[in-house]
Amino acid sequence: MHLISAFTSRARWVLAQQKVGEKTHEITAIPDLLGLLDLHGATVSLDAMGCQKAIARTLVQGGADYVLALKDNHPRLHAEVTQWLDYETARPQRAH
Repeated sequence: MHLISAFTSRARWVLAQQKVGEKTHEITAIPDLLGLLDLHGATVSLDAMGCQKAIARTLVQGGADYVLALKDNHPRLHAEVTQWLDYETARPQRAH
């Protein structure tokens, strides 16, 4: 059996678990898991498997902020973010 879990890092509690169906993967189970949770005000982090438009939309509609890992599984988005990060790190910082 393959499970995905939602947990709170600060309290170290498992909040919910969802079974990943046979012949599927986490992408299909994540929305079901999120549906079990009150997302309002939460910050949700997911690995690169969870970096999906529909999942991000679910998080925003639920009132959550999110941190999604981004790899080459989304090549165009990865290139755009890399370009933005390169620009931001090369840009002179203004004094406050």
